Amino acid sequence: MKLLFKFDDSSFYKSTCVFLNDENHSWRDEYVRIYLDTLKFDSSIKLADLSINKDYVSTDVMDAVIDKDKVYLGFSLYLPEDRPADYNPSEEKYYIVDREELTYLARRWYRFIQRPVELKQPDYQEIIDSEDAYK
Repeated sequence: MKLLFKFDDSSFYKSTCVFLNDENHSWRDEYVRIYLDTLKFDSSIKLADLSINKDYVSTDVMDAVIDKDKVYLGFSLYLPEDRPADYNPSEEKYYIVDREELTYLARRWYRFIQRPVELKQPDYQEIIDSEDAYK
């Protein structure tokens, strides 16, 4: 998956994450993009901490659950021990993403959005290939 990190055209203070090629992506990729675009720093630290085998790393918009080397991204997700009494597995909608890949993308995203203000130019962009996580 190739993502384009750029600054919003209307204000270079707003970072945004979009697909490099809008016609060639899956729903899984869309979940990853939304997750990155709404990710908070504390969740990205948990994501990178390999001593954590199971935990929530959700954003305000999307649920995310670490399960060893995978991350479940979706909606209405629960760890088995946290499921409510009225839990219905058919309500879960999720995609599984390799934890190493998602951690790599999160690190690159944070490096991008933490650029000093004077370096945030409306035409500055970075192309990120998730396959680079495995190199």
